[in-house]
Amino acid sequence: MKNLDTDEFDVEFAREVTSTGTKKTSSKRSSSKITKHPTTEASNTSAKNPFVFTLNTAKSLLEICANDDTYEIYASDEEYVFFLGKNSSYFSSAQDNLFLKSKSSDISISKVDGVYKISTNLDVDISDDVSITSFCKTKDHISFSTADGFKVTSKDAKLSITNEVYNKNKFLTNLSVPNSSNNCLIISDEDQKVYLPYSFSEVDKKFKSFPDKYESMTDLIEKEYIKPASFYKNPFTARFREAYKLMRRRQHASIGAALALGIELAFETHLHPAIITACKNLEELDIYLDCLDDNELDKFSCFDIIYKSMPVVLAKHAK
Repeated sequence: MKNLDTDEFDVEFAREVTSTGTKKTSSKRSSSKITKHPTTEASNTSAKNPFVFTLNTAKSLLEICANDDTYEIYASDEEYVFFLGKNSSYFSSAQDNLFLKSKSSDISISKVDGVYKISTNLDVDISDDVSITSFCKTKDHISFSTADGFKVTSKDAKLSITNEVYNKNKFLTNLSVPNSSNNCLIISDEDQKVYLPYSFSEVDKKFKSFPDKYESMTDLIEKEYIKPASFYKNPFTARFREAYKLMRRRQHASIGAALALGIELAFETHLHPAIITACKNLEELDIYLDCLDDNELDKFSCFDIIYKSMPVVLAKHAK
């Protein structure tokens, strides 16, 4: 099926509904394992929202609330990279300060003039290769400072600190190189773009099927798998649109089934619409929704999900 932009989709949708008439549909997905219900935006964590990010630009502070006590944080001169659970999906932020409240612990990291101050209510195992400049222990918290980049690992109610450096290229492939695959959904505020996952085989097949449409495989990737952030500017509309397209074009479902899923997922406020786009079929989407409902996003393995936040420019600390 051909890929349509938003305006083209609206025309196609209107044409289909007009030609078939209005139909009554249920909000349940007959082919899905889960029945979804409309939700409202939450300010803290819930079963449908296993982590919440709050950005305070005035304080260059990223606050995270998480239901999971298993996580990793990499701290470097450029950013914090945060992994929740056991999978390889992550969120990165270029703020100076970070505060994380998990299910049974908290940790704060602040950076001033290149020096990190870390404070936590957990026991800490600090590797010998991390240079500590100060250390303080109170009844409830342990605090220390270091000028080195480091990795924080939280597991079994204990923190470990090592000097491991995050490898930016560990998961990111060359997104416009046609002889490779990209198994990451990358939602980047920095670039104001969304990079969709793809395999080399599907890109090669599509390029051969439409030889006159694309100048090269790189051109195909840039047109079909890299979306401007504005494409998802209205999340409610985008969730409906992407769910409808998934059912009609990838599942070859009826208009009624597509409408039902579109209406249902439009209200899923904790579901980024790009995740629907990234799913190759309804089965992958069902797996993600199962993981979201069960608060087990670390078990989602169809593709990695990477969130890149926009750097904050301050008068004193210009990025």
